Amino acid sequence: MFQGEVQSWLQRSLACTSEEPIDLGSLASAIINGFGLCTKICSVSNFKFILTFPTLEQLEEVLQHHTELDQWFYEVKR
Repeated sequence: MFQGEVQSWLQRSLACTSEEPIDLGSLASAIINGFGLCTKICSVSNFKFILTFPTLEQLEEVLQHHTELDQWFYEVKR
């Protein structure tokens, strides 16, 4: 069961990379308040973040219209 939960979480997540270090609290506040669809933001480093969405459909919507993410990240991938 745990493996299925992790796989579901990964399918609903994006790996994002910034050119400059970003404070996790500031980023989370800006993206969750401005964007609204993201439910969790994890920091891998000051440059790499994992954004998780409630559903796969919401993730797909973000990928199609990712101008908000382009303000923060130069690379956004699954």
